[in-house]
Amino acid sequence: MKGVRRSIGNGRTTRVWKDPWVSMVTPSILTRPSHIGTVEERVCDLLNEEGTDWDEAKLRARFDESTCLRIKSIPPDIDQGEDRWIWEYDNKGIYSVKSGYRNDMATVWSQLDLRLDIDEGETSKFWKRLWKLPIISKYKVFLWRACLGIVPTIETLEHRGMSINESCGMCNDAPEDVYHALVDCPEIQMMWVMAKFDYSSRLFHANILEWLVIEAAEWEEEQLATLAVAMYIAWERRNRKKFANEGLKAEDLWPRVERIMDEMQVATFTDDQNKSEPTSFVWEKPEYPYKKLNVDATVCKDGGGSMGGLVRDETGVCLGAFMCSALFPNEPVLLEAMAIKNGLKLARDIGCTHMMVESDAKLAIEMLKTPLADFISRKARVERKNAVWTDSVPLFLSEVYFADQ
Repeated sequence: MKGVRRSIGNGRTTRVWKDPWVSMVTPSILTRPSHIGTVEERVCDLLNEEGTDWDEAKLRARFDESTCLRIKSIPPDIDQGEDRWIWEYDNKGIYSVKSGYRNDMATVWSQLDLRLDIDEGETSKFWKRLWKLPIISKYKVFLWRACLGIVPTIETLEHRGMSINESCGMCNDAPEDVYHALVDCPEIQMMWVMAKFDYSSRLFHANILEWLVIEAAEWEEEQLATLAVAMYIAWERRNRKKFANEGLKAEDLWPRVERIMDEMQVATFTDDQNKSEPTSFVWEKPEYPYKKLNVDATVCKDGGGSMGGLVRDETGVCLGAFMCSALFPNEPVLLEAMAIKNGLKLARDIGCTHMMVESDAKLAIEMLKTPLADFISRKARVERKNAVWTDSVPLFLSEVYFADQ
């Protein structure tokens, strides 16, 4: 069996010519030379009288130099006692489904012929860089699958023997291979046009791995990470249309990518020294005259989400609460922002004038702290009047507005 061999202790239960016991790339049964007449030799017969080390004369009489060196590289383990079976691909010799799967898949991946004329050294650097991207694993794994061409597009499935005979379900005008589905389909070009990064080099390639190994070496980390998210969103959109007949406008793709990146950026692209954990997760009472609003929101599988919150005073008494659902959006941060809005509306309706807001969506809270919003709130406190501008920015906001861009 591939990957399994005998670990030598006292050598009494392992047969020299019938069991795999020498560490090799692929553990195998040794070939008995013609001048050795004994078929049932045990490994203990190859040890010295004390059983603590190999008898070199006996080894040289039976094996070539290469095999002798392999045998001597792993001395018998007297403390182990009896010989035992071990799994070659684990440091402790213990088999697991995970290590077995990885070993089998490594063989499959090594046989993949992508027919690409790219430097192996640069490709290796790209793989290492991909796995270190500061994004959650599902986006990195998807980009890896896209680079290897094992995303289940129509063409990929047909190569595996399935008879589908369909063109791209998004544009209905071309065969659907991985590059077309995630990069080249006319139905997702608006996403690349709206992107804040320059991905125009895609036009000069026809394979994702080739494109990224050659071009992405000059990209910043964030640009490559954002590309991984964008491809995932493009594939998700394709599946929603194909299997649920749900349509998402192409112009909505990039804003969604940016919202996802904004959420992850709070946790990954910021300086760790600026992060602080709360000293306690117990609710703390606000100081008079403030009231505290606590809100939370959750995404629903079918789209949209639900939210709720409550307002409490300095003694902990609940002054009001709300709950509601929304058919859209389907983004956690936007739902949290809606929850804050509904909570502040509740606070206004029950007569609260001094408010503190608590939410577990850090990005939503940080967005409330922009210089522009802070300036408007201070202006309103001084002038004590209600005003709404919809057509243009008022003059007193111009300087702050352009500084906040």
